[in-house]
Amino acid sequence: MSTTSLDTTAEGFIGRIGSRFKGRSGLNFALITVVNVAVFVIVWELVATYSGIPKLFLPKISAIASDIPQMNAEGILLLNLWFSVKNFFIGLAVGVVIGLPLAYAIGSIKFLDRVLSPYLWALYSIPRIILLPLVLLWVGINNNARLAIVAISVLPSLAVVVMDGVKTTDATMLRAARIFGASRWQQFLHVIVPSTIPFIGTGLRMGMLRGLIGLYIGELFITQNGIGSIIAYASVRFRTARVFAVLLLFVLFAVSNLAVTRAIETRLTRWRAPSGL
Repeated sequence: MSTTSLDTTAEGFIGRIGSRFKGRSGLNFALITVVNVAVFVIVWELVATYSGIPKLFLPKISAIASDIPQMNAEGILLLNLWFSVKNFFIGLAVGVVIGLPLAYAIGSIKFLDRVLSPYLWALYSIPRIILLPLVLLWVGINNNARLAIVAISVLPSLAVVVMDGVKTTDATMLRAARIFGASRWQQFLHVIVPSTIPFIGTGLRMGMLRGLIGLYIGELFITQNGIGSIIAYASVRFRTARVFAVLLLFVLFAVSNLAVTRAIETRLTRWRAPSGL
């Protein structure tokens, strides 16, 4: 048997072993997650039942879970949940459509970097709760204020990460692209964009988290519709279980969005290597 065939056989064996361990690792992670959540739920239920803590402060998990179908039966859950989800994705889209081109422009052009990046970092560092009064003054106490606060939360979170990703693009790859006659657009499309895919994924996750916080803050102040209206209504009536139920749905929505973003990022990074210059 030749050395080449031995190497090929060894590589195939190692690849099969690696894929097997990779599959087991994913299964173990899922199992650990399920067990962790189950233990958390059981401990919460036992503490709430036998600790003597008033249900105003710590309702049972069973009471929280039973409040979800009850809200649905009352006709307030799906309508308000859809209203909040719709506003979140509209605000997210606005933040991405403005923030992503801005990040590529600032990261690629030194003049724009010097002029605009300080303002971008300032917007990123300001707490959303401070900006809310200004947003309410500018656009009024209406649904546009929620969209604005979500977009303002998403835009700098995405832009500062992608901007730094553009700056860290491999200069050797850019020089090679220029040597082979690639235009600026081809350099951008085949070198800069693939190299910044992980940064886009990270920026989207950060933007989503900040956007959800912005949505939550906005809905607590603008309580006509949305999940914030349910929380505000339940809070003034001391219905702690309902508040926890809505917060649970809020967390599940956030986690599912982050998981989808992570999956999309993983798939996109498969074509990260520059090609087709």
